[in-house]
Amino acid sequence: MFHRGTLNLSMIMKSASKKLILLAVVLLLGCAGPRPKPAAEDIYDQRAGSLPLVLRFPAGMTPPAVDFIGMLEKTLEKNELLSVLDHWILARHYHTSAAPRDRLARAEKLYRLIIVQGGADAAIAANNLGCLLVETGKYREGEELFQGRLGGPGGIITAYYNLTILYRSVGRDEDALKVLALMKERYPENAYALIELGTVFMERERYAQAGEFFREAMEKDRDNPLPLHYLALVKEKTGDLKEAEALFEKCIGSFPYYERAYIDYSAMLLRSNREKKARDVLNRGIRRMEKAGAGCR
Repeated sequence: MFHRGTLNLSMIMKSASKKLILLAVVLLLGCAGPRPKPAAEDIYDQRAGSLPLVLRFPAGMTPPAVDFIGMLEKTLEKNELLSVLDHWILARHYHTSAAPRDRLARAEKLYRLIIVQGGADAAIAANNLGCLLVETGKYREGEELFQGRLGGPGGIITAYYNLTILYRSVGRDEDALKVLALMKERYPENAYALIELGTVFMERERYAQAGEFFREAMEKDRDNPLPLHYLALVKEKTGDLKEAEALFEKCIGSFPYYERAYIDYSAMLLRSNREKKARDVLNRGIRRMEKAGAGCR
């Protein structure tokens, strides 16, 4: 990620962008405040040219051996009964693997079967089916499935996230804001909606409102670097460079392996003609990443 002896920030930021999206999802949906042990597993799934949506699967589903998948497929071909767990194992395999060619059609059929069977798994299957339909260009059908999982006993947090991503991707920002407001009300312990609301207002250059959301997110989730990072960006945008620098320092001090903070901090310093300090910040990031080892973020 970092390259010793260079300040080519555009190159660094480009290489960091995809990893940052994944990091955000993990931090926001998986680490947003103290909660009981999760009853499901969330998987970020972004294939080439598709949206960064989140799939949800029942807990404890370790990837099975290839021969076990083959056995389940043969059982299914014979029209013999499979358990709900077996349906989930096959659906996950088809949805998250690269083969076979008709894997998404197979996953769709299994998701619809799980939904028809009802129960607690129906909501999770509907979320995943919505992701699959969006991935195949059926945005309206995907939207309806996500909408059906907002609120009530069948509501799940990933549906709020996925619907927000879908709306923002097609320029329906006002609808995205409505979903985020509902998410904030339904999941008050989760920082994601607050951070996204702050991000939307920051994009609209409404920095006072953005700062309020980021500060509230910091109170909700002190183990998340994003609110602190984004509040530093707000301070830079409003010309309070001293406060921005203090926030960046706090961010990399509290979260030394959160690499994007080093990138944006050094970029701010460069814009202020403080090249030496910018280089120092990048070098600190390099040393941290080297200490963490490859693949540790």
